[in-house]
Amino acid sequence: MRVLLVEDDETTAARLAETLRAHGHEVVRDDPRAILVGPGSLSACGTLRTGTTLPLIALVGSEHDRVTALERGADDYVFAPFDAARITERIRAVVRTPIRPEPEIPLDIGRLDLSTAERTLLAQLLGRPDQVLTRAQLTRFPDLADALDAHVTTLRRKLPGTLALEQVRGIGFRLTAGRRTPGSRVPGFPAGATSPAGSPAERRSPPP
Repeated sequence: MRVLLVEDDETTAARLAETLRAHGHEVVRDDPRAILVGPGSLSACGTLRTGTTLPLIALVGSEHDRVTALERGADDYVFAPFDAARITERIRAVVRTPIRPEPEIPLDIGRLDLSTAERTLLAQLLGRPDQVLTRAQLTRFPDLADALDAHVTTLRRKLPGTLALEQVRGIGFRLTAGRRTPGSRVPGFPAGATSPAGSPAERRSPPP
């Protein structure tokens, strides 16, 4: 896979590049499929995210660095020590699960009275049910670039009881199967879908 490596420290950059090449990746300057930001260049995440929609993975050394990277636009992260197999796994994961560029909302959900921003938000969450979408991933879309929290709050109020919009603090948001009548199905979720705790979600998360 073609990877753009961003790292200010030359020694660290050389070591990471060698690791990537040893696992079958190309370290390139042009036309990459993913961007890997080294621990010495986390401050570059914000600038990189502004100029691209490519998957962005940060290599971090602490919980503070992890939160900083996600806030500045990283899609995923890998903690030090930087295991080559783990880096490869995360690169493949973010490239394999791109965000949908256009809203695709099932008919029954489409009947809700939603604003353009709310429809975009719901479409992205429905595209990856039970998975967390980071703030950086969601704010790539012009409709959601401003006032994301406000759109989350208004959408949460309009969702039927079969869906729950949850906040994962410090990371982003996810859509899960909420309380529903026996035998009912939630669009995008398998039959019998439950909350992450293993039982149907009985309440929605508090507003962010």
